[in-house]
Amino acid sequence: TGFTFRALTEDMPAICAHWKKEGITFDGIYTGYLGSAKQIEYVKMIIDNTAAENCLVVVDPAMADNGKLYPGFDMPFVDEMKKLCASADYLLPNITEACFLTGMEYKTEYDQAYIDEMISKLCAEKLIVSIPLPPTSIASTVPAAFV
Repeated sequence: TGFTFRALTEDMPAICAHWKKEGITFDGIYTGYLGSAKQIEYVKMIIDNTAAENCLVVVDPAMADNGKLYPGFDMPFVDEMKKLCASADYLLPNITEACFLTGMEYKTEYDQAYIDEMISKLCAEKLIVSIPLPPTSIASTVPAAFV
């Protein structure tokens, strides 16, 4: 409670156009919390218009925790986030976000098979992922490329 924000959503296309006009490109782009499906759309457009050759794109699909979407988000938002995630080189979801992206059931306790299935589903979308694992022997059995 008590938070405030100023959405610059409608300014994003003009900002992108200015960067493009000035020939500004980026070698790396990192996205975090995006407040609307429209912002996701604009960020995808910014990536398409300003990413330099071999630009590294990292997407943190910040939209959910503890098995629930953040207030104001719904499944159409998740569908838009999936589109942005598909353009990422690296995806940094928490377990809840990975569940929403894959359609898997959210669990507070999980085993190696659950993590393997989640990684397989995320990789099927051609995403390289980082999933925080509990400090157990599970972490030592996940291939280094996924941690």
